[in-house]
Amino acid sequence: MKQLFDERVVTSPWTSVWTPARIDRLWVRCTACGMLEDVSDDHRGCARCDASLPERPAFWRKELS
Repeated sequence: MKQLFDERVVTSPWTSVWTPARIDRLWVRCTACGMLEDVSDDHRGCARCDASLPERPAFWRKELS
């Protein structure tokens, strides 16, 4: 913000606040069988093979492969 107001970085900035229209389900992949599981309701076990599911990722963390 300091650079935006103190320096001549841009000639016409447009600021805004974005809010989600809806939040979708949170999915993780079972490491044992590969099934994609909905963990939005804090499920702990895979529905297909009953293996423990990995930790729910933080919403803001982006994992790159």
